[in-house]
Amino acid sequence: MALNTMSKFYYGHNVTSSNSKIDFKEGAGSQLTATLEVGDYSLTEFGVELSRALNAAGALTYTVTIARATRFITIAATGTITLLAATGTSISNGAWTLAGFVATDVTGTSLAGTAA
Repeated sequence: MALNTMSKFYYGHNVTSSNSKIDFKEGAGSQLTATLEVGDYSLTEFGVELSRALNAAGALTYTVTIARATRFITIAATGTITLLAATGTSISNGAWTLAGFVATDVTGTSLAGTAA
């Protein structure tokens, strides 16, 4: 039997101390910072790590989903959040590009990255 299709794995999500921070707010609260563990992740593993870091830093419950076809990441929360990709204090160490978000603050309960 011949193999007609190949598995598609997405790697290259390399988190270092230079790109391990996600600044955000819950509601009108003060800035929180989620810190990702340094390591090499597949796309799926990166989503799990991002969810872990957000849940550890905040009081809301965070779910991170991956659209495999587009490789876009969506961060959903049980309340309103603002991702501080433009104004957070950890911009120089931010994981925004790695997570597929541009340098713009965005607010909502379900926020999708726009870059693969």
